[in-house]
Amino acid sequence: MSYGKQIKGIKIEIDGDSSKFKEALEKMNEKLKENRASLKEVERLLRFDPKNTELLTQKQNLLKNSIEESKKKLDLLKEAERQVQEQFKDGKASQEQYEAVKREIIATEQELKYLEKRLATSDVSLAKLTETLDSTGKKMESAGKKFAPVSAAVTALGAVSVAQAAKYESAMKEIQAVTGYTADEMAKIDEGIRDIAVSTGKSINELAVDTKMLVEQGGDIDLMMSQMQHGADLAIATNTDWGVTFDFLSAAMKTFGYESD
Repeated sequence: MSYGKQIKGIKIEIDGDSSKFKEALEKMNEKLKENRASLKEVERLLRFDPKNTELLTQKQNLLKNSIEESKKKLDLLKEAERQVQEQFKDGKASQEQYEAVKREIIATEQELKYLEKRLATSDVSLAKLTETLDSTGKKMESAGKKFAPVSAAVTALGAVSVAQAAKYESAMKEIQAVTGYTADEMAKIDEGIRDIAVSTGKSINELAVDTKMLVEQGGDIDLMMSQMQHGADLAIATNTDWGVTFDFLSAAMKTFGYESD
């Protein structure tokens, strides 16, 4: 992401003072940088606890703050564009300087669109989690007691039919048969699937199928579940078929040596 480096050396004034533009831009960039660092830490913690409503709320607030600062920055850059265009007409600014400002605007617009898309995904995740917890609580209250879950996956998603739970258990057994994972390793995969299901709203049965596809390719369990989470985020953000997204992500990681992050 650009931080204003491209337009250094170009004289831009705010209320007749060129130092104000530089100070305003640096202040905005510093806020955006701080938000990125905080957001990275929140998302790191969410990998371990994706159902944490406090962390999800913090993520939303950080994204909203970044969007607000990006919009302010974009307005500032468009004013810079107007001034440099006038300077260019008067021969006081070069074509290269004018194009540098345009590139800065494009970079900021792209970042803004990216942030807005992430916020939309975050809003959906928190809304679904809140709805699930609220629905589960009401059902428990109306029943007058806590019901025993059919499986850990049923607990995570609330009321899931016995047939669905049986289908999920069958898929998990297939994974264990293919991999030879121990009970502890299967519990780790089960927990990862449940976390992703809650954060994305996708059914655990579908996720179990996607997981089976990934484990057949081999690899570390932690890496695989991380790949699942990031693949899920990518699929939602791009509105792409999950299977296609996981295939692409896996191929990219192998070809370029990328980590799932």
